[in-house]
Amino acid sequence: MQQVSPLVSLGLVLASSGLLACSGGSGGGSSTQGALAHSHVLVSTLAPEDLSSLDSRVSEVRLVRPDGTESDNLLSQPLDLEMTGLENTAQWIANSDVEAGLYDSLRLRFEPGSVSARSMAGTVPVEEDSLELEAPFASPLDLGAGEHQQMHVQIDLASTIDGDVETPPVVFSPEGAILPPDSVGIDEFRGIVTRISPQNRTLDVDAFLDKEMQMPLGPVKVRIDRNTVLVDDNDVIFPTPAAFYSSLRLDMTVLEIYGDLGSDGRVIARRLEIEDQAGGTGDATVVIQGRVLYLDRDTSRILLLIRDIEMGAAIAEPVLASLGNPLAVEVLYDDQTRFLFRSGGAASADNLRIGQALEVGFEDFQSPPFLASQALLDSPEVDFQGTIVDNSGLPESVVVSLGDDDLHFHGWQFRPNRRDVLVKLGDTPVTLEVHGRPTVGRQRLAVGMRLKVTGNLTGLPDTPTIDATRLRLRPGRFDKADVATVDEANASFTTSRSRIKKSFGVDVGEGPLNVRISPQARFEGDASNQAEFFRAVGASHARRIDVRGEGVGSGVPNEVIVYELRLKVRGGGHDDDEDDDDDEEDDD
Repeated sequence: MQQVSPLVSLGLVLASSGLLACSGGSGGGSSTQGALAHSHVLVSTLAPEDLSSLDSRVSEVRLVRPDGTESDNLLSQPLDLEMTGLENTAQWIANSDVEAGLYDSLRLRFEPGSVSARSMAGTVPVEEDSLELEAPFASPLDLGAGEHQQMHVQIDLASTIDGDVETPPVVFSPEGAILPPDSVGIDEFRGIVTRISPQNRTLDVDAFLDKEMQMPLGPVKVRIDRNTVLVDDNDVIFPTPAAFYSSLRLDMTVLEIYGDLGSDGRVIARRLEIEDQAGGTGDATVVIQGRVLYLDRDTSRILLLIRDIEMGAAIAEPVLASLGNPLAVEVLYDDQTRFLFRSGGAASADNLRIGQALEVGFEDFQSPPFLASQALLDSPEVDFQGTIVDNSGLPESVVVSLGDDDLHFHGWQFRPNRRDVLVKLGDTPVTLEVHGRPTVGRQRLAVGMRLKVTGNLTGLPDTPTIDATRLRLRPGRFDKADVATVDEANASFTTSRSRIKKSFGVDVGEGPLNVRISPQARFEGDASNQAEFFRAVGASHARRIDVRGEGVGSGVPNEVIVYELRLKVRGGGHDDDEDDDDDEEDDD
């Protein structure tokens, strides 16, 4: 089998920008005036398909009152955040007291100059057009004294990052929304055990967001249920909960905690792993999150695409700099390497897959190949993404042409210039990658649209197949649309012109569109609901209206169904087309 090093020499490992360790912040900033409630702020993302990492620093998280005044900052210190890794999990960023009262929205601010991006080709220059995201609550949030409130911000990176990665710079202007309170799968965090209650099956921990335990999250209560996997510091599963409880040392034992955050602020643990029994950070000195670019089972090596240095950046970055700041590193595993699934189950090297998300711990990080002491697998399955090129097999299957990134991951299984994969749909529902992730019918899988598929790649090199276990359809997007006619009774309108930014499929092209508004549609900008949208459009005779929509093709030529609509009302009359290139909504 081909060795890793030739791949490196062929350019998979390219010069990149400096790497940031992902860390977090906790809530100080509680108000000293009035009664207090408690806030739990989480961040997740709808990730773009063409970036391997997007680093940023969040400097402020504040709640906004109806009169425009803000709460204290819910972060006690700035928070480094790598955002592409938060597509399938949420980062808990604040666990803070806040003054009780009425709030309209949550405002999140990024630190100027902190945004950096990388793709498979290397560093991607970024222009910071806006550094503030304001996400309104569905209805005014009335925080009562002593109440716990979960606030989950989902950042839509496909809308946040505009422009073409291949012809940079790209433009950063954050967009997102508040998701309904629910039990949310959160990225792991660490905690020092401060209280044990076996009879209640709970633990209290003093929690930290980062593996180096420099970013405090504050006190957290952890609930253990019958499905919680309990693991000792040698990665051996405890035979009984009682054995686990008896091994804990108050104010000494450090746990790695994986689980779901309930709306009441308690964590329901999926796995609790003892990292250290003396208040330390465990055996690993460097932890890197990434994705498997190449796998050679004969030599027990992988090529790991670096997404984020979670721990030990001070150790890893000088070593990586001496290697030319590669995008990927050679990793060796052996019989002593401990493999685990993030969900809590045991794994092995046999579960490794090309394209898989992976978190690797190293006790020593001096020179390649770097020996892994532990490897944490997100899933036994892999995400693929590409463009639908044939939907004649619906409703059973479609053919997807893999994107360039997936050619890097899986190109060894294909003959040159062969990208096409048969995707068997089975009973898997199709979700649309907009806020709320609504389910859409399979007839919306139009040729020309982008599709993200989870599953395992099987078959021969000439006939590769993916049996899908998850299907996520990337929405089409138009902008710069002028409204020509409206039909409020049927929740639709037509445009006299528009610009297609992301494909709705081959049946939808530039020019006039018939737009149907889904009952599930979310409104942004100068209209917060459908009635306000039609009212603003109807009163636009002396003003200019710009509309942006995201959704799917209806199957009728130049007709789309939108699930997100953004309206911008401008003063004055309708200017000529050349003004389009100068206004703030033009992100090219």
